[in-house]
Amino acid sequence: MTIQEIRQKIAESEYAAWLNSVELEIEFIHIQFQLKLVGIGAVYEFVNRQVNGWSKKGENIPKELKESRDFFEMIQEELINLFKDLYERKSAWSNIVSSFNRKFRHYFIFESPAVDFLIRVFLDFPDSFPSAYNFITGDVNRAFDDKDNIIGTLLAYEFSLKDNSQISERKSSERVSLSRIRNEFHKHLSDAETNFNDFLRKTNEKYDEYSLIINQTKESKETLFNDWFKSANDAFILFDEQANQKMKDLERTYEEHLRLKKPADYWNKRAVVLKAEGFRFIYWLVGLVLFGCTTLYMLLWLTPEGMLLSFIKGQGNAIKWSIVYITFISLLVFGIKAIAKAMFSAFHLSRDAEEREQLTYVYLALIKEAAVDEKDKSLIMQSLFSRSDTGLLKEDSAPTMPGNFADKIIHR
Repeated sequence: MTIQEIRQKIAESEYAAWLNSVELEIEFIHIQFQLKLVGIGAVYEFVNRQVNGWSKKGENIPKELKESRDFFEMIQEELINLFKDLYERKSAWSNIVSSFNRKFRHYFIFESPAVDFLIRVFLDFPDSFPSAYNFITGDVNRAFDDKDNIIGTLLAYEFSLKDNSQISERKSSERVSLSRIRNEFHKHLSDAETNFNDFLRKTNEKYDEYSLIINQTKESKETLFNDWFKSANDAFILFDEQANQKMKDLERTYEEHLRLKKPADYWNKRAVVLKAEGFRFIYWLVGLVLFGCTTLYMLLWLTPEGMLLSFIKGQGNAIKWSIVYITFISLLVFGIKAIAKAMFSAFHLSRDAEEREQLTYVYLALIKEAAVDEKDKSLIMQSLFSRSDTGLLKEDSAPTMPGNFADKIIHR
């Protein structure tokens, strides 16, 4: 498990505060190493670095140093197991702290100069390694019992003290300085680890908050879009239906217009012709009336004296002139009556043609507005195409149009 994964688990855990507050004090007196770590993340980072560092040393190291490698690997495994069962975190942490506080075990960190020294002694003077190791760890009970132990002890002595030479003092001072710098580095690293874990936890909280807001906004916008799309779709469907219906109405109106255009033109022209005929009949009527008045005047005021004497004396000529006079008057009245009847018939038929023309345009307007049903259409067609009363014959009637013909016009 990487340090990034550990940090992520700490940030996501409900026990993040406790995980970032635990403390571990490490003290390896034999190599003068002291370190205080705060937070599980810092501890895991330190242990993981030791495991990686010891793994780079390879297998050609003494078993005493392999114990340090195995120790840090064991601690790393316990830290991983701690995250697997956080309910038992406190007892697991107590075991880890106890492992670091074992006074009778001598553990080394891989970057310690003593480690490099002991490995070099192990490779160059393998028989002298045990005494050198015991000197470094403080166990000198058997330091001078043979030659190899003496060599190992002296090498370890020179490594530790270097007599009191300036070089030794400088190296010792540098070693102390490096140790102090290392300890300060680990301290700052521990603080940085804690701060980073807090930042990561807060970042995750903000991320969850923003993610919730984004999801709510997304759902709200999706709802608004779906409502708008449904409304727009319904409006488009309604518009399409109305447009199609309007187009059908216009097509039907145009078809009706084409069917009725010729009859309307005919009625318009017929009205003009009939009106002209009516005025001609007026002229004839006026002429006959004037002619009748003139002849009556002449007969009454300019009658010959012989004709009047024959009436007084009762002669046969009087009877003859009476018959002629009565016949003339009858014919004149009959002519005037016939011409008057023809005149009124012409004006009546002209007015009827004009009304049929206007009724045609009214019918087309009603069709455009879809205000005419089949029953009304049949009645209008009857009115448009039925025969008109001329008035020339007695009891002249206007029979309705045959039903079959009306159906053909309506459903054409």
